[in-house]
Amino acid sequence: MSGQHVSAAGLRIYFEEYGEGKPLLFLHGGLCTIETFSKQVPVFLKHYRVLLPERRGHGRTPDVGGEFTYEVMVDDTIAFMDAMDLNDSVLVGHSDGANIALAVAVSRPDLVSKIVAISGTFSPDNLTPEERNTMRSWGPEDLRRFLPKLVADYERYTPDGQRQYPVVCPKVLKMWTSDWELTAEQLGSIARPTLIMSADRDLVPLHHTLKLFEAVPKAELCIAPGATHFLISEKPRFANDVILDFLSAAPKEES
Repeated sequence: MSGQHVSAAGLRIYFEEYGEGKPLLFLHGGLCTIETFSKQVPVFLKHYRVLLPERRGHGRTPDVGGEFTYEVMVDDTIAFMDAMDLNDSVLVGHSDGANIALAVAVSRPDLVSKIVAISGTFSPDNLTPEERNTMRSWGPEDLRRFLPKLVADYERYTPDGQRQYPVVCPKVLKMWTSDWELTAEQLGSIARPTLIMSADRDLVPLHHTLKLFEAVPKAELCIAPGATHFLISEKPRFANDVILDFLSAAPKEES
């Protein structure tokens, strides 16, 4: 199915939709596009109604001014789901998308049936103070040097034109280095089965991923061997098999 737009949260949100059945949303990372999930969509559309929205200032959804915050991105995602009349949906998020999936489950558990959080974070301790200060000093060209593919994809797909990159870049960096967090109480309130997935060479420290796993009551943990933060494109068969197995599993009995 070709790309579509829906009006929600004062945005003209771009999304693509494939397949039939139970809704499954793929939520992309910061400065990413839905192409992040190009190796997942052909597999998952055989089992689910797959939806791939792009958030404000990302991919083909225009920037509308104002800061990027996780709270805003969560509200935008909820608005998209409400506009599409989605509930009891599977949320599969990568990086920032994982953070957003977890936060949606906290705010609107009625929208969520299961969660897959891939390489996500939940508090500022995913970065050391030194790393945080370094990132806060970065400018558009620093990000272009460290994450060239993400910047190239942004400039390729944005409807705002390449001139918008120097505007969007500082907003993304500010969000990444913010003090946003999901508290232990909030994470403990997530009642939906949750797969916490990361990689042994991930940008997110293993100790941070383990804390997240321990904080979510019905969580399962998978650490992909020999992969980085972009494990879903580096090891797609492994990732797809693990995720599908998790999603198809019957609810576990309470002990």
